[in-house]
Amino acid sequence: MSLTSLPKNLQEALSQLNLALDRLEAVSERRANEDALRGNVDEELAVLQDDRTRLAVDLDGTLAHSKNLQIANEEVAQRLERVSANVRALVERLAPQMSEPPRMDRQSPNQVE
Repeated sequence: MSLTSLPKNLQEALSQLNLALDRLEAVSERRANEDALRGNVDEELAVLQDDRTRLAVDLDGTLAHSKNLQIANEEVAQRLERVSANVRALVERLAPQMSEPPRMDRQSPNQVE
């Protein structure tokens, strides 16, 4: 039975039904594409969150390492200051002895009697 042999109102109804089915198919395709894109966005978001977590852990480790280096640096600076003060004190204590002329207790090999 062909579409033209049907009553006019039935032909119009079938035509509207076909139009509605075409729109439904287009909407369904669009929705499937949006769902696929949303899935990709969700995957990208998960990857970004994983990266953020990894970077936060790395940053925490780096900050802790930096703090340890700062503490070690301060300890070394204090030790160097103490050693420097000790060396200065020793030099000051020995300086008068260094500026005295050598004693002539013994004869030098070049000295003639």
